[in-house]
Amino acid sequence: MPAPRVVLMAESAVSAVVAELVADHKQRRRDYRREARAVYDWQSAVLAEHLGYTDTILRRRYRGDDLVPWPFPASLAGELKVRSVALKYLEELWSRHVGRYAPWHTEVPKLTIGFRCCLSERPRLRRRRAAAHARTYSHAIYLPLDLLNRTTVLHEVAHLLVPGSNHGPGFCAALIDLWERELGIDRAHAREVAVRFGVEIAPAEVRT
Repeated sequence: MPAPRVVLMAESAVSAVVAELVADHKQRRRDYRREARAVYDWQSAVLAEHLGYTDTILRRRYRGDDLVPWPFPASLAGELKVRSVALKYLEELWSRHVGRYAPWHTEVPKLTIGFRCCLSERPRLRRRRAAAHARTYSHAIYLPLDLLNRTTVLHEVAHLLVPGSNHGPGFCAALIDLWERELGIDRAHAREVAVRFGVEIAPAEVRT
């Protein structure tokens, strides 16, 4: 009876295809994390050199970077003020740069602030601290309270200006452009530092 053998061969072929797809997905995730880690390290090096740290021990907060002085007032009025300041900066930043790019959405991104919102959008982050991130499909930016600063907003806005690039060369080129225009960081120097960290950056585009 040949039928059982045919079925077993078909199941084996399907299993092989599934195993290949799973392996490919895992490799893509490893590549994504490696690329992101290199970009974060490069970004930290450039910003630390240009801005300097306010806390030389924890090496987290850059001088003049906070949108509102930290720590924030622990009250509803204080939280509303913080959100108002962050939203105003985002609106001004987006209006200055959106015309030079081709994002999927042209309106000002939705802004959500708070530790809980950042954790709920990415459940796996419950094992780590809340992290800022942008969602290109819903055109939204999520910021935990301890990352309400200019450099974080610039990073997330770059994701929305060049959707689909993740932390790839296109994103890095957009980030350098924003750094130069908003923070006065020399883009040629930023590219030189990128070489040290193995970060690929797309060729410079003419943007006026």
